[in-house]
Amino acid sequence: MLRAFSLGSITQVQRIRLPLRISWRIRKYSVGGVGRVKELPPHQNHVKSGGIRKCGGTLSQGIERQQPHPEKIQQDTIEHDTHQTLAHPPFVTGKSRYRLPIPSLYGGKIKYGKKFVKSDPFYDKEQDPETEKESLYYHLLHIIASTQDHKKAYDAYGVLVNLPHPHPQKSNEPKIPYSHLHRLLRLLATQRPKTRSQFLRILSVMSTLHASGGRLQTWQWNALISHAGTGWRKARAQDWRLALNTYDDMMSGLSPGTSFSGDYANSAAPYPQATETIPDLYTYNTLLSIAAKTLYGRAVKRASTLTTNVGLTPDRITHLSMLNFWIGVRQLYGMRNTLLQMRIKGLELGLDGANTCIWGYSVLGELNVVRQIYKVLRANLAGARADVEVQIEEMLKDEGIYIDPAMIPNEVTYTATIQSMAYHGDLQSALQTFMDMLQADNIEPGASVSEKGEYLKYAPTYAVFRALFLGFARHGHAENGREGQAWDLGSLEEIYGMYMRSEEIIEMSQWMVYWILTAFNKCSGHDVMLLRRVWAELERRKLGTNFGGPNNRLTVLKDIVFQDNVEEAKRYLEEVGFRVMRNEDTWDDGDVSW
Repeated sequence: MLRAFSLGSITQVQRIRLPLRISWRIRKYSVGGVGRVKELPPHQNHVKSGGIRKCGGTLSQGIERQQPHPEKIQQDTIEHDTHQTLAHPPFVTGKSRYRLPIPSLYGGKIKYGKKFVKSDPFYDKEQDPETEKESLYYHLLHIIASTQDHKKAYDAYGVLVNLPHPHPQKSNEPKIPYSHLHRLLRLLATQRPKTRSQFLRILSVMSTLHASGGRLQTWQWNALISHAGTGWRKARAQDWRLALNTYDDMMSGLSPGTSFSGDYANSAAPYPQATETIPDLYTYNTLLSIAAKTLYGRAVKRASTLTTNVGLTPDRITHLSMLNFWIGVRQLYGMRNTLLQMRIKGLELGLDGANTCIWGYSVLGELNVVRQIYKVLRANLAGARADVEVQIEEMLKDEGIYIDPAMIPNEVTYTATIQSMAYHGDLQSALQTFMDMLQADNIEPGASVSEKGEYLKYAPTYAVFRALFLGFARHGHAENGREGQAWDLGSLEEIYGMYMRSEEIIEMSQWMVYWILTAFNKCSGHDVMLLRRVWAELERRKLGTNFGGPNNRLTVLKDIVFQDNVEEAKRYLEEVGFRVMRNEDTWDDGDVSW
């Protein structure tokens, strides 16, 4: 029996013709038409197991340099008569971070008036001005109908809104077809990360759709609510109120934005909707997730009450949202109670839940549980689940954690484990996990493959290197050979060398630069000349930029490190550290401040 990978509620999908480098993972089974199943040979390249070299050696030797893939996704059409069912998915539950292209309208052709043409009529040079305006109108519609670039689609929408109707005799019809507005909303809703500008764009398109008489669907309201509560680094009470106001607009049948902005005042639609939009469990789970991120108990209670009042049964996502809340408020009892409730109700934890547990137990200081969860997932990947000790299974069972044998680590698993180990000072485990990640095939749905159709290995990421440098900034020491410790300068230089050789892949931010320099300052014993060399290398990699203006923290620290008096700079680093003194701090040269 085939098992379908879950993407929301989708279990049967249309296969998209994509280049091999971005083709979808339908590896083991291929369904041609309906009812005919053809078995394909499984992937033979298993993950290689091997120990990690000691920090004093050449850590980066043998690691193949990863190359970026600059090719852009082509605008391909959809094969409408072929359906595919995904079997034996790599992840039991949870969505991959990779996004699938949004299907094009009209099969990739251009709708020009009542016809479908193969070329863009906008580029016909022999048109009269009126025909050219009409061609521009259909050209912009085609951009929305076919592009995968949400910014390009929204720019086309912005021009269309200000264009006159191409057919004044049909002014009672919407200027922008509903199908185009729905596709534009889907493009905007699937972009990550969620930003405040995306929220405003979705709000604008939904208002246009509502004002022209279109029916706002439940998933569109859910996307608007989700974006209303996100977009900032930390969730705030204002975000929860904005999401709740959006929910009130949905329940009242008002135009989106009526409750919190006069610019979106409710106006009667020319064609009232035949049926009201009814919120579903996704709506209430979204509200609960936003409330949980604010860490306000009253907001969480209000969101939970909304769910129970409508008679909906909480699902695994509901419990995982509560799991995040208990992690945020540092309550181990609440976390364990939620996990046990899921186990009693027969709700699957899923890979996303296992990753949440890795992060949560790390935050709460239970590093042993983190190790056991990762060990079981790695055993599943190697096909050695039977070799897992009974004590480990029993310990996880007592915590309410059950790891399905079909679950294997993904990029989030590796990253969260590395962050946990590095933050708590276990460098050897962090590096071992890092090596496991680089040797593992990236078989996540939607991930890139090679030109030969083979799986690529996971590439080192910004989050992994930032976690390692942060670990050195926390636990680094200048003494070599300290018993039981490996956070020394030699280990740091090995990892720093790997980072610099991956410059085509890994981005550089001010925070990354700060943690690198802080780590070198601590591990070198405040070696000013070494800091100058590293700083110069980082600036050359960032094309000579100064990482900020005159009041930026890095700019102030650079003036301290590169001052003429080396001894004075070292004395500052020894007494103050690699940081900028606050105004209330005192030092001999008190003119240095934030």
